[in-house]
Amino acid sequence: MQVMGVEERRARLGARHHLAASAKAADPVDVADRLTGLHGTDPASVFLAASARLRQPDFGAIERALYDDRRLVRMLAMRRTMWVLPIELAGIAQAAATDAVAARERKRLEQMVGDGGITDDVDTWLEEAERATLAALAARGEATGAELSKDVPVLREQFLFGVGTKWEGTQSATTRMLLLLAAEGKIVRTRPRGSLISSQYRWTALDSWLPGGLPRWDREPARVELVRRWLSAFGPATVADIRAKPKRSALQGRTERREIEGDRSVCM
Repeated sequence: MQVMGVEERRARLGARHHLAASAKAADPVDVADRLTGLHGTDPASVFLAASARLRQPDFGAIERALYDDRRLVRMLAMRRTMWVLPIELAGIAQAAATDAVAARERKRLEQMVGDGGITDDVDTWLEEAERATLAALAARGEATGAELSKDVPVLREQFLFGVGTKWEGTQSATTRMLLLLAAEGKIVRTRPRGSLISSQYRWTALDSWLPGGLPRWDREPARVELVRRWLSAFGPATVADIRAKPKRSALQGRTERREIEGDRSVCM
C-alpha cells in the first residue's frame, strides 16, 4: 500500500490548487473550475483567492470574467453559502445543492409571511409579490434591492427572524424574495455598486444575463459530479467532510440584509 507523507500531500495540493509556482493558471475561470468554485460570501475573497493562483494577478480579468464575458456567476450553492462558479459548474451546483436551498427558502418565506400576520392567503401574497418583483426588474433591466422595494411596495414588509435567540432581528420582504428568486434560478447578482469589494449587488433576470440560463442537470447525476470534482481537488476526504453543514449565524443574516437592501456601509 502506498503511503503519502505530509510533504508529498502538500506538494500535490499546491499543484492541484494552482499555488505552486510551476502550476499557476492563466485564466480565473480555470482557477474557479479547478477548485470547484471560489468561496464568495466576502466579495474580496474571490479576488484574493483567484489572484494568488494566477501567473499575472489581475483584478480586472476577474471582473471581466464575472460581468463582461459572463463566464463566471455568483450564486448561493453548497452549504448555503455564496460561491463564484464557472457556468457549467453553476448548472451542476444548482441541481445538486441550490434547488434544495430554494425549497427551504420558499417554506421559510411562507412561514414568515404567515407568522407575521401580513395576510391569511400566503400563497396568493407570494405569487403576486413574485410576479411584481420580476416585472419591476424586467422594466428596469438591472436594479438593486433598494430600487426594487421602491417599485414594489409589498417588498417593504418587515419580518422577524431568530425570535428568542441572541441574533433576533428583522428582515424586509426584499431580502427574502430576492434570495428566493435567486436560489430558484430566476434572477442573478450582477455588477455591484461601488468598488469590486462591495457586497451590494444589482440584480437582473438570469435568462437576460445568460441567454438560455444555466446548463440543466438532474439532481442525482449532478450530486455525483459535484462530489467527484471536489474530491479531485481536495481529496482524500471522509464522508463527514462531504456531509458537513454550516450553522447559520447572526453574521450571515446581517450579510444578506446588507447585500440586498442596500446598506451603504458595505459599498465603499
